[in-house]
Amino acid sequence: LGCGIDEPLQDCSVGHFCPAGTKYPAQYDCPPGTYTDQTNLTASGECSTCPPGYYCEGGGITPLDTDLEDFVADMCAPGYYCPAHSESMYEVPCPAGTYNNFSAMFHLDNCSACPVGHYCPEGTADPIACFAG
Repeated sequence: LGCGIDEPLQDCSVGHFCPAGTKYPAQYDCPPGTYTDQTNLTASGECSTCPPGYYCEGGGITPLDTDLEDFVADMCAPGYYCPAHSESMYEVPCPAGTYNNFSAMFHLDNCSACPVGHYCPEGTADPIACFAG
């Protein structure tokens, strides 16, 4: 602009931030474990922390159908739990001897003890029956 001031050419893309000097709207992704539905962020620290029970891959996420999920990759997988700031649907496995058959769990307490007559390796969604004998 002739005065040494860098102004963005346009709003940032959803899932991204645009510091001064950004050349295009999707140049800088929000980091994994974060998301944004805003188009005016100027730093990665302004991206929102992924909520518990979900994982966020960072910028460039393909939108889903509901409000929060428009900017969140998806729910945590059964057999696992996802605390806030998770980057993967398999963020933290339920320990061996426990299981969890629900999606979107967020804490170790969401893993239940394996029932008698079954075994549960790490990350179990459905307890496995032991063979008779």
